[in-house]
Amino acid sequence: MTTLAARRLWRPLLAVVTVVWVMAMAAPPANAQWTEEYWFGKLDVKKTWTVTKGAGVTVAVIDSGVVDTVGDLKGQVLPGADFSGRHSDGRSDSGDECDRLGCYGHGTDMSLVIAGTGAGAGYQGVAPAVKILPIKVSARTGDEASADAVARGIRWAVDHGARVINVSLGHVGSCDPLEGPAVKYAYDHDVIVVAGAGNDGTAAVGSPANCPGALAVSASNGGPEHGAISIWSKSNYGPEIAFTGIGVDVPQELLSGVKVLHANGTSQATAMTSASLALIRAHFPSMSAQEVVARAIWSVHNGAGVGMIGHRINNKIGYGEILPYYAVTGDVPAKFPNPIYDGWAKAFAADSPSSDAASATTSHAPTLPNKGQAPSPVRNADSGGSGNGALIGGLVGAAILLIIVFAAVLYFRRRGNSQLPAR
Repeated sequence: MTTLAARRLWRPLLAVVTVVWVMAMAAPPANAQWTEEYWFGKLDVKKTWTVTKGAGVTVAVIDSGVVDTVGDLKGQVLPGADFSGRHSDGRSDSGDECDRLGCYGHGTDMSLVIAGTGAGAGYQGVAPAVKILPIKVSARTGDEASADAVARGIRWAVDHGARVINVSLGHVGSCDPLEGPAVKYAYDHDVIVVAGAGNDGTAAVGSPANCPGALAVSASNGGPEHGAISIWSKSNYGPEIAFTGIGVDVPQELLSGVKVLHANGTSQATAMTSASLALIRAHFPSMSAQEVVARAIWSVHNGAGVGMIGHRINNKIGYGEILPYYAVTGDVPAKFPNPIYDGWAKAFAADSPSSDAASATTSHAPTLPNKGQAPSPVRNADSGGSGNGALIGGLVGAAILLIIVFAAVLYFRRRGNSQLPAR
């Protein structure tokens, strides 16, 4: 076989390999999903989506900001606000825990848990049709955020259309004198505030989760579909706990779009709980926040059986883990009790009339992301890389097969041509 003939065979092969490589590097198909999102099965997320995906509801994420260019959040993030002093509209998130694969952004990650579309690296949120209202209260992930910034952020979220406010951060101590009135402001305006209990493993729920008017969330390990709920060993607990949410072995997406495994924390549990409540609000837009939370209480998996639905289990589980499919489809009894809101009403009635005076903007105790919520990314040896790994693997495999086929054809043609008389 002549050199010219060999080149003619290899040129189409090179073209095929180039096309396969370009396809492998392209974005994965829309709505791809990471297999590590095991809570989809336990919470019947995709069954819930046959009823609602959360359209029409805005969830405020009070955190380190949200990067709206991450593939799984494109089109999901509204212009927000910045109380960190960086003069942005909330759509930035200077991450920490950086390495060669990228940086971790806490606010962006919480937004992915809530509203990821799966159209980028493959991270799907529990409520992918909600809109995220980013409110930046710390200059970067891991930095301190003042209680003043958090309080102002809560009020701003209420005034700008949020129906649910996610606060996956907090600080040790009693309800802050600035954060408390801000949470009550949300309560008075029919907005649900969901806040993480903290990650110290102690019997001390942090602020603002311990403020009347905030739903404090602990973290569970996912556990079985039925039976007892196992609480993560580092989840804070106390009489303020309203619900628990899945917060163990939750994958993260770096700001670069790369998937890393695994994270634990009440941050993630809070985000999942916020998303579940957003789904309920979306399906029942005329319901008050009190009615929405009552429906959530009715829907829970509590590990204690149906007979205990509506009863608080203990200081670690609260009323249980919200199951959004039952919450949006269940035949909830009229005026199902809501002890959470009843307790808040009593607490507010007992407060002095001067409690709202604490809305001044002086800085108080630092508010930190709950310790451990943004751990150093741990790579899983079996599933490193981005969510389009399976697609890339398949395409590369196809390219290798094509190379083998072309090599075989070339080999046999050369053997056959070697036996022909020279010309």
